[in-house]
Amino acid sequence: MTILSLSLFGGGIAILFARIPGWSLFFGLILIPLGTAFTIFTLDEVARNLIVPPPYKSVKCKVCGKSTYAKESEEDVICGRCREDISEKILEEKS
Repeated sequence: MTILSLSLFGGGIAILFARIPGWSLFFGLILIPLGTAFTIFTLDEVARNLIVPPPYKSVKCKVCGKSTYAKESEEDVICGRCREDISEKILEEKS
């Protein structure tokens, strides 16, 4: 998808500089904005998949109430920070 959008943008610039009478302006000025829009949408989709993978959703921690990410099937979630605090307290109680 990224290659297609960047090739549309680059192709539009190449056609614009080709100086084909009439056609270079027609196709070049159509392909450049089209390639730019596709590039923005593609990079946005890639960034969303890298930051929050699709099967995860944002939920609130049951202990502190801060936002954390969990699988869609899980309802009761404890964030990593609270889990560490609970583990430390348990280890202190044992010793």
